[in-house]
Amino acid sequence: DSQANTTESLPIDMSEVASRGVYEVLNRDLNVAQAVRNLDANFDLLPSHIKLAKLEPMLNGAVDAYRLKDALAEVDTDYVVIDCPPSLGPLTQNALIAASHVIIPVKPAYFGLSAVSDFLETCEQVKRRLNPSLKITGILITQYDPRTKLAQDVTAELRQRYGDLLFKTHIQTNIRLDEATSAKLSIFSYDPKSSGAANYASFVDEVLARG
Repeated sequence: DSQANTTESLPIDMSEVASRGVYEVLNRDLNVAQAVRNLDANFDLLPSHIKLAKLEPMLNGAVDAYRLKDALAEVDTDYVVIDCPPSLGPLTQNALIAASHVIIPVKPAYFGLSAVSDFLETCEQVKRRLNPSLKITGILITQYDPRTKLAQDVTAELRQRYGDLLFKTHIQTNIRLDEATSAKLSIFSYDPKSSGAANYASFVDEVLARG
């Protein structure tokens, strides 16, 4: 994602990212090994930068749609998690072609319903034409406040429409999650006993159980 929120929430020097990150990989100036950063024993990051937005208008046609998949072919790791832009443009298409599974996060608000429907339609198009093995792992409700009727109603509507595709776990609003992001730490390092950490641990268990 060219907004680079994931990158900025991690302990990394953003001045270095400007010349060595996913932009250079997709622009074919560097390979993944040259751009990736090792942040701890179990976690590597291919960082993003706002200048990635400049590349998107230049990605056209079937060949460009496979740039990320081609770049990640050299990666040997258990899991690759791709943070997509909030739009359905060429960068998201690259991600969907490179991915094996998709998790759809949604805020329980009115426009979240149409956003999920639009994204699922895009996934089906990509699966039909470009990536037959693509699977929808599930829909994850985030920023959930159980005290509001809107959140309850939207969640009920999503459950009615998509059934078991909706994860049982909801990521509830929790100030500790925002604090962890500001501190550039995972919630499991920042406050492992918080409700935010419990929510994400439960979510990860569900993802692994779904395969």
